[in-house]
Amino acid sequence: MVEEPPVDKQLDSLEKLDFVARTEGFKDFAHQIALQVASMAPVYVSEEDIPAEELERVRTEAKTSDSLKSKPAEMVEKIVEGQVKKHFADKVLLSQQYIIDDSKTVADFLKEAIAKTGENVVIRRFKRIELGVND
Repeated sequence: MVEEPPVDKQLDSLEKLDFVARTEGFKDFAHQIALQVASMAPVYVSEEDIPAEELERVRTEAKTSDSLKSKPAEMVEKIVEGQVKKHFADKVLLSQQYIIDDSKTVADFLKEAIAKTGENVVIRRFKRIELGVND
């Protein structure tokens, strides 16, 4: 027996999403995220999106820094992790300081949007287009 996908559940989800997307609160949220992406030029949505090779490259560069050679090993690891986090802070959308209120991050703003809408809003991807720049 072949099991049919739950089409009615999918349609319900799409209708609910359409309803939420039409609310002023959600439109404002989407606009604010677009402004954030346009002004801050993030590369990744979340830390999970950073390629392992790039993470390792940055980690290796931090570990081989001359300033860390005289530090104890356990201290070096903490310093390296801090430097890696700092390196990617501006490149990861959810880690960036929110441009409208720099006392919070974009992740904090997202949590507020989820609380206001009652919906599990997720930013999966974005596309930033800069005029005059070829990819």
